[in-house]
Amino acid sequence: MFNRSLNHKFKYTLKGKTYTPTAQEFRLIYDSKVDSTYWNTKQGAYKKYKNELKKAHYFGQKMRCAYCRKRLRADGYWEDLDHIVAQSKKGNWIYYPKNLIVTCLPCNRLKNADPTLSNQNAKRFPLHSLGFRIFNPHFDNWEDHFVIEKGIFLKGIPQTKGPDTYNFCNLHRMDIIIDYADEQRIWNVKTMRRLTHRLRTVTKGSNEEKSINEAIIHMIRRKKQN
Repeated sequence: MFNRSLNHKFKYTLKGKTYTPTAQEFRLIYDSKVDSTYWNTKQGAYKKYKNELKKAHYFGQKMRCAYCRKRLRADGYWEDLDHIVAQSKKGNWIYYPKNLIVTCLPCNRLKNADPTLSNQNAKRFPLHSLGFRIFNPHFDNWEDHFVIEKGIFLKGIPQTKGPDTYNFCNLHRMDIIIDYADEQRIWNVKTMRRLTHRLRTVTKGSNEEKSINEAIIHMIRRKKQN
């Protein structure tokens, strides 16, 4: 039987847990001269600020990727700080606390610079959920936008931000399926049956079909090695 606990386990948010900058950091963040070139500053107050914010959001996210909820590495040091609104779109927002989350590498790279604002011409950073096309954990509850079906398939709930986030981050990915199955220790015949059954219901030639086939191949190879 498939464990239903992940939907409950992932039911958390960053609302009320967003990093609160110090007075000095506040001045740095909202400096009118800041643009995307500032992001790779390796030393000084900006580096310290990013480290402190990353720690706060990493633990606020329960050490999981903000989007797919895969487990992140134990110290979080090598994980990505993702800009919900890309640096290339709004370079002066790069340090805004509610524009920053911790993600796994695939979610960060695949989302890239997709248009995540509801109003792409917005001059001010939105301070409410409706300002964003995709899930923003500083304003949104994960369970309102996503559901895990059959224990291992992450889906965006229709008529929410889930589907756009799902598409931007390719949340059909094989690595997510594998991670969920591993976490629940459900690598068995029933898991394979769920995968093969799902394969018959997805669109032929779709990315989801490709990911399920990759998961099946992974399982077969894994079983042979064991």
